[in-house]
Amino acid sequence: AVASKLMKRCCGWLSPHKRRRSDAPDAQRIYAAAGETRTLQEAAVQDQPVATLDAPQALPAAPPPGSFHRRALPDVAVEFSSREGQQLFAEALADGTLGCFFRLIEQFHTQSEPAFCGLGTLTMVLNAMNVDPGKEWKGPWRWYHEAMLDCCEPLETVKAKGITWPSFVCLARCNGLFAEAHRVDEPGGDIATFRRLVNEVASQAVGCPAEEQVDDFKVLVVAYSRRQFLQTGDGHYSPIGGYHRGTDKVLVLDVARFKYPPHWVPLTEMYEAMRSIDKETGRSRGFVKLARKRALAGG
Repeated sequence: AVASKLMKRCCGWLSPHKRRRSDAPDAQRIYAAAGETRTLQEAAVQDQPVATLDAPQALPAAPPPGSFHRRALPDVAVEFSSREGQQLFAEALADGTLGCFFRLIEQFHTQSEPAFCGLGTLTMVLNAMNVDPGKEWKGPWRWYHEAMLDCCEPLETVKAKGITWPSFVCLARCNGLFAEAHRVDEPGGDIATFRRLVNEVASQAVGCPAEEQVDDFKVLVVAYSRRQFLQTGDGHYSPIGGYHRGTDKVLVLDVARFKYPPHWVPLTEMYEAMRSIDKETGRSRGFVKLARKRALAGG
């Protein structure tokens, strides 16, 4: 009998008189049988005749002047979800050069402020490495978020101006990471070193946190100028998510997802993008390999 009543209610067969009795005990049993947890007020609204639900709706308001909904990705990059991007991903997966992708994609994070690309990147990396912040995020949960990353630069300063290379490396280290940092205008910042580290992080096979044994998960973060790729804006941080050997392209997991999707770009072009001078420091940008500090044990 309850099932019959449930079928009738779901199909809109009950009369308006019986609809008004939605607060009756048998109605509560019907909701429970359906696995629902609706309040009586919600049930009263949701059980209105279909005609009222089909009433004309007001048109959405016009977007605020000067606002944007994403940007078109220039042709110098290959969009991750495009047919070509999917093909590159499939070939890189078969080639074993997506070793850094899966842990990062589990924690793919959109920066919470327009100038928080550095903080958003580091939040994503710390959570992917399963680092315990020792602080509560929400309720009882300890989890990294950008507001915790204030040990090297005041958050209000970063919100207004972004974060410089020295401060980013400082933040990584003061939150429990080993940072092998290379500016491209310094010894050790050459393209051969960059290519070696791309191959190292892309070819690792560490699995999930519970499967880590001798080797710890490592991530390569790049600080570069978007202008090299004809994108709007300038200085930006993001992690490298993989490498395609056949075309010599790296996968950029862009943390400004409100602006650009993840995309593949030539490794040589990414290196050139890091050669750009940061007007805040008068120096080039760079790349940094990050790992948990315990990775240093035994040398």
